[in-house]
Amino acid sequence: MVIRYYELASANHSPSVGATWEDWDLTASGVPGNCVAEILAIYPRIDAGSALEAYPGVRENGSALTRTTVLSSYMSVAQMAVFRVNVDIDGVIEIYDNYLLFPVIPHCVFRVIGYFTGATYTETVITLNDGDGAWTEDDLFTDHSIPKGSVIDVMMGVGDEFGVQEIGLRSQGAVGRTYLMKDVWYVYGYNTVSVFETTNTVNGKIETYCDDDAYVTFKCFGYWDQSVEYTVVHDILVPSGAASWVDYDLDTHSVPTKTVAVIVLFNREDDTANICGVREDGSSLTRYVAIDWGEYVDPDYFATCMTMCVEVLGVDSRIELYTTDTTYAWMYIDGYLNTKGRLGKIDGIAIADIAKIDGISVIDILGINNIPI
Repeated sequence: MVIRYYELASANHSPSVGATWEDWDLTASGVPGNCVAEILAIYPRIDAGSALEAYPGVRENGSALTRTTVLSSYMSVAQMAVFRVNVDIDGVIEIYDNYLLFPVIPHCVFRVIGYFTGATYTETVITLNDGDGAWTEDDLFTDHSIPKGSVIDVMMGVGDEFGVQEIGLRSQGAVGRTYLMKDVWYVYGYNTVSVFETTNTVNGKIETYCDDDAYVTFKCFGYWDQSVEYTVVHDILVPSGAASWVDYDLDTHSVPTKTVAVIVLFNREDDTANICGVREDGSSLTRYVAIDWGEYVDPDYFATCMTMCVEVLGVDSRIELYTTDTTYAWMYIDGYLNTKGRLGKIDGIAIADIAKIDGISVIDILGINNIPI
């Protein structure tokens, strides 16, 4: 099996009851059973300026995990977080909102932005160590029985006013990468980014970093089976134009075709929200969101972020990007998910250099003799 990602841009959905885990049937949004959905949780600032923080949650049907994060009303636009979640055979997951307003107005809304097939995902809720000025280890193999070399799913975030800082994640002993993250007004939530990392193949450890652990959160919300690998790239993508969808070739960042790119959308402009998005090459989906403003702290800009995945299928590993401001609202490619053991060559010729096999585009061929390409 090959890990695949199918992008969506569903309508918003809200729980009918507050403070209760509630079933949500995703089949009406185009999600099949027995897959892994990517869900965007949104706090739409309907009670802006209040101390009513939101605790949206997403988990598989029948789970007992308290799989939630914290979002703030003290933002200029909606605050968001991304969850990956197992979908049962009937297409059902569970979602949570800590309450409804007045009491019938939706507090949080949830949107399906895509789903994965071809790999197994195990949900967890593990609070990781948070660095505090140095790279700090977590032993996920010994302490949590996550197999060594697994690709883990981590939501890392910055909260609290005046808490702007650099935070990062890496496999134990690796080079790693960091993001300059804006704080959230007051103490009622986190500005988050959800990325993947591979635990050390020898000891199962990862490492986290932050400037000040009083203002951050690191949560491991799951991990993929051993067929999946993750390659960290951590390069900035600058769209060539604003307010329209533009092509971007990820082969310039050594991203192979038929992989799943993890894109971090970020806005670093002072006092101005911007719209950012990503979609497959040739897609017609309106797949973008408003990202809250950033913050300038001399000499650095700290960004408000969110994450979207996209399958890389186009020629030259092409995807499409959207931004309303090419100066301040950009993207990172954090990395890409792939299936281990994919066929690299045929008769000594690299797959990337073969256009067709028996008249069929190589992009449309997933495997040969059960070996993924």
